[in-house]
Amino acid sequence: MTGKTVVAVTLAAAASAHAQFGVNLVANPSFEDYTPDAAGLMQVQLPGGDYIAAIPDAWTITEGVLFADRYDGDFGPANGAPAGSGERQVYGGFDALSRCEQTIDLGFIHSVAAGLPALGLRYELSAYLGSFFGGNFPDTQDDIATIELRFYAAGSSDRPLQVDQLVGPRIPSDVGYPDGGDFNANNFSGLVSREGVVPAGADHAVMIIHFVRDPDANSTAFNNANADLVRFVVRAACPGDNNGDGEVNFADLNAVLSAFNTTCP
Repeated sequence: MTGKTVVAVTLAAAASAHAQFGVNLVANPSFEDYTPDAAGLMQVQLPGGDYIAAIPDAWTITEGVLFADRYDGDFGPANGAPAGSGERQVYGGFDALSRCEQTIDLGFIHSVAAGLPALGLRYELSAYLGSFFGGNFPDTQDDIATIELRFYAAGSSDRPLQVDQLVGPRIPSDVGYPDGGDFNANNFSGLVSREGVVPAGADHAVMIIHFVRDPDANSTAFNNANADLVRFVVRAACPGDNNGDGEVNFADLNAVLSAFNTTCP
């Protein structure tokens, strides 16, 4: 292979890697893609209300049976479908604990030009998560959807480099909606998000969604913890971006000047 070819291949790999920054790396974020299968551990609601057993694409259900219910069905959230969603969101079903997981390949990080990883890598994780509020026992129905994010080095699967969590709302006011009124005896969901640092040496991440039903005896039999529109993106940290907004501008300069000549304890 000639020197020009090597350079071309290297640049192409770097360009491909750069293209993955800022792009959602989680496949099937709305759980709209599935394969009908009698042995599947997800019950998908069809138009008209009937359900079929299915296997969700890209996700592995590791515990319980998930239910993908239609937004326009009887169990749709009171605040409606979020912008950009598909026809369904996923619930914990009738199990006290249901889980699904997906592995995210972060190998593209190592294909970037050598200087870039030294700047640091950050991630953004967001999802529409929700629960149930109202009914006869509004204070005791606290089903919770939680997303766990585990980062691993290459070849590792049992000793994560880092574990982060995104915890869903317990009551509507957790995501900016009133606790009552139209939410009585209804499911609800809202956007929750977090940012974090990708640990050095991370080769892949495992995302696990936990759907946990409230153990209180007064709770409904259905696990109302729900999730949709999961989004995970990686960005290269920007040198001089002191406020983390992805830009270097006067706001960052002001942060430096306001702290200039300060003695830290």
